[in-house]
Amino acid sequence: GTVRGQTNARLMQDTLNNSGVIDAVTGDVFISVCTDNNNLVLNTSAPGSITADNGDINLNTDATTAGGTITVTGDGTLGSNAAGSINVGVTGERNAVSINVGTIVGCVTGFGTTFSVTTIDNNANLMAGNINADSNISLNALGRSADFITCGPITSTAGNISINAGAVGFDDSDISIDHNLNAGGNINIVSLGLLSSSVSFSNVTVNAGNNI
Repeated sequence: GTVRGQTNARLMQDTLNNSGVIDAVTGDVFISVCTDNNNLVLNTSAPGSITADNGDINLNTDATTAGGTITVTGDGTLGSNAAGSINVGVTGERNAVSINVGTIVGCVTGFGTTFSVTTIDNNANLMAGNINADSNISLNALGRSADFITCGPITSTAGNISINAGAVGFDDSDISIDHNLNAGGNINIVSLGLLSSSVSFSNVTVNAGNNI
């Protein structure tokens, strides 16, 4: 089925299974739980998508209902606006964040106790930044020839930051670190591709409490 708001699209659901289209044409998509501190579980299966053509995707960003875990799974698509954001969680109401989908379009941002994002489609580049977590952050673009690009600083107060791109045995997966990384623990950055793969840093500060 299709849920389309000509401006915004707002849904309140603790568990949402989507194999159709959820879309906001000119505004944003907001998906929140029904009651404060409930967990948000979202499954979007291909060819399903959750998109905001000219805006952002917001997952449990309402402080009045935030506080639970946020889990997004499936092989569908999250986002359609490369200039937009996938905003996750609220700074003062943190819990674990886990996103594992086919493709993400837009910059993943947000807050969590832990924060994990993985894309699996080939050529599905992952952008992430303005992420702040209490503990471990894991960011992975695992499709063939998939790239990773920062779109803001990434901070783990007391944990590790792990960034991976590409599929083992396949070429041309690049990681571009254009914003500061700060971790209380280790920072690990790996381009998994073979020829023409790279990791680059541009005018940034990388701080780790332990090892890089």
